[in-house]
Amino acid sequence: MGRTSKDRGRRELDGPAEGLGHNPFAQLAGGKGKSELGGQAASFEQPAKPPSKTPAAQPELIIRRERKGRGGKGVVLVQGLPKDQCKSIAKAASKALGRGARVEGQEVVIQGDRADPVLDWFVGQGFRARRGN
Repeated sequence: MGRTSKDRGRRELDGPAEGLGHNPFAQLAGGKGKSELGGQAASFEQPAKPPSKTPAAQPELIIRRERKGRGGKGVVLVQGLPKDQCKSIAKAASKALGRGARVEGQEVVIQGDRADPVLDWFVGQGFRARRGN
């Protein structure tokens, strides 16, 4: 077997670093690399908070779980809805959540004891809602 040259296909590392000039994070800094800022890191501004979609006059909904008087079955109660919207909202929530829903007085009763998906759905619909218990 013959000997081959050890430096075949290798680059010299002692010279200037010409190939290391690419900064993959330059776009994130708005095109300002470290060399353009004089050795300082770029400062990022926090984006402005988007205006809320809910009107200020809209009432806050209270979403709570309950078992009392229902034969041990858990339900989610939604309080604070306008009386004229209760029936239509119960129907839409029933369809979206895949559960039964009905109106009792001025509350919407949704079957099942998982209140978090119900809360997420109402917030996604633009209501101001919070957990009651």
